[in-house]
Amino acid sequence: MNENKYWIWLTLVFGIGSRRIWQLVNMFDSPEAIYYALKNGRSGIIFNQREINNIKRNDISFAEHIIKVCELNNIGIVAYDSETYPEQLKNLSIPPAVIYYKGNIRCVLGTPTVTVVGTRNASDYSLRTTVRVCREIAEKGIVIVSGFAVGTDITAHLAAVETGRPTACVMGCGLDVDYPRANFGYRSKVIETGGVFISEYLPGTPARGSNFHRRNRILAALGRIAVIFQAPEHSGSLITAGLAAELGRDVFVLPPADIADYAYKGNSMLIHDGASVLLGSENITEIFEASSPMYDRINKESMDILMNSGEDLLEGNLTDTIDTVSEDRLMRAASYIDKHKLKYSETSAEVSAVDNEIHLNGVQRDIVEILKDGDADTDEIALKMNMDASEIATELTEMEMTGAIKALPGKRFSIGKYK
Repeated sequence: MNENKYWIWLTLVFGIGSRRIWQLVNMFDSPEAIYYALKNGRSGIIFNQREINNIKRNDISFAEHIIKVCELNNIGIVAYDSETYPEQLKNLSIPPAVIYYKGNIRCVLGTPTVTVVGTRNASDYSLRTTVRVCREIAEKGIVIVSGFAVGTDITAHLAAVETGRPTACVMGCGLDVDYPRANFGYRSKVIETGGVFISEYLPGTPARGSNFHRRNRILAALGRIAVIFQAPEHSGSLITAGLAAELGRDVFVLPPADIADYAYKGNSMLIHDGASVLLGSENITEIFEASSPMYDRINKESMDILMNSGEDLLEGNLTDTIDTVSEDRLMRAASYIDKHKLKYSETSAEVSAVDNEIHLNGVQRDIVEILKDGDADTDEIALKMNMDASEIATELTEMEMTGAIKALPGKRFSIGKYK
């Protein structure tokens, strides 16, 4: 825990996903040594003015406040040098310096994991296949990793939950943020079945579009193989698939039900570029069979965990496993957060006052004006604005993330909390 505050301090100063952190880690013996060297001006590195300002204004007490907020919210903290840091993430060129979690972090340690991604607006064919494949691989003890979004993600998670198996949800916001609202009620089910929520973002960090692009690298790395069920041409799933391939992961893709269907153009592109065609759950399970290279690799990780952490880690008695949050602790957490007004700002990399204001660009403001007259679907909005439906869909996704609009049944949208 003592080292955690120095790791957190580094993310406050340099920001999430900073190469500078790893430059310093390679130069010094520990994050604590980095802290004192930078505070005393003896690092030997020339920093830009923004970094200098952040070093001066961010005291270690800010990191200590964040740890307290996490404790009150039952959010666990795992730094890069922790025994419970997932080995898969160390394959990244810029791994998360700190990850925050709720639930059972050990479900992704030394276990077979599969990243599942796909569009939010998935077809019945894709969703049926997602349920069948994910249920079958979960029953085999494979942990499904996905992004907890509506559509493909939540379908994959719930397929595992329904079998009583753990699933890992990688978030693009703070773990105390109610996002996505449509899925928030499923959180307790994920925890109850031994699953985990993971994020590299501090408590209070809102869901911004840019967060999810960065989040995708964790999605790609945490799963030992990747499966794409449905991806349009400009889908974020293609980014995750590309990152997984760069990490040497096998990538499987559901074949389109109709090769002329634009909703599956990303699937066709991936298959054309060399991804494997997914024909059934056996394509996945056979990779983890005994005596396979993957099996040997995972077995070695499990043994290393056992030797480094003792039997408690594998027997379910890990001391930093998060339990269900009691109402009393939530009340105290809310009081503490309100008192200290903690929030992370990526641009300034400092702790500042909480700001719930929603900022919309010009196109998004026009969408809000249309929705003030009643709910509408993507095509209706695109027609009124004389824009391409794919461009409108991108704006709608970002607006849903911030709560400016909300999704309705039938793929329609209504105005959210933005007035």
